[in-house]
Formats: sequence, C-alpha cells, structure tokens
Amino acid sequence: MDAILPSLEGYDRKKCAELNDKFRQEGPQLNKDAIILTHALRSHMTENANGFTFARRCDELNRLIAGYDFSLSWDNDPHGERDMGFLDFMGERVYFKIDYYDLDLKYRSDNPADPTITSRVMTIMLASDY
Repeated sequence: MDAILPSLEGYDRKKCAELNDKFRQEGPQLNKDAIILTHALRSHMTENANGFTFARRCDELNRLIAGYDFSLSWDNDPHGERDMGFLDFMGERVYFKIDYYDLDLKYRSDNPADPTITSRVMTIMLASDY
C-alpha cells in the first residue's frame, strides 16, 4: 500500500523533516504531541530489563531514535521526511513511525510542515508487531 502524501501546493518536505528531527531529538510538545509504545514492546522492555528500570530503557531507546542516521536507510525514508526507521534494541528489531494529525488528534493534518496546525504522534513497536 502506498503512503498517502499531502498533495498541497507548495508542501515543504524539508520543513517537515526538520520538524520531525526536532520531535525525535527533543521529544513531544506538552499537550500537543505523543509517543506511543506498543504493548509488546513495553512487555519486552520490562521482562528483559536485566536490572535496568523501564525509564532507563525508555531513555536508551529515545537516544537511539534521536540519533537515527537516515542516510543509511534510504528505503525507510523515500520521501525525505525522516519520519520512520528500523533499529536494533535489546536484541529485537524495532520500528518507529511519525504520523501527522490535526491538533485534536482526530484527523490527518492538512499540512505536516505547519506546526501551528499539526500534532505529531510517534508509534514505536517491535517489528514483529507490524
């Protein structure tokens, strides 16, 4: 299934990519954006903690996603928005994807490159969840 991309006149993919980088590196804006971990990933992080707290595992995962090198995986980013990727974490393949919603988190954003009308939601899951 092909991704549905905004068909806006003058849509700025570069600006969208910059906003995605900021989101991945600085985290969600309070009362606007969100990060969601699937149940299977949360369970994996808790059951295989090896003495580390869940919060420490989350910090580790956030650092990996924040530093993700998109130049090594063009096929994960064919549209240049830097919105998805795969990485290895705790012995499992993990997938992350940023989706764009309106500020009420009900519908797709009309313009993901405009932060005044867009909320970002990053879903992080085990590749086997997909």
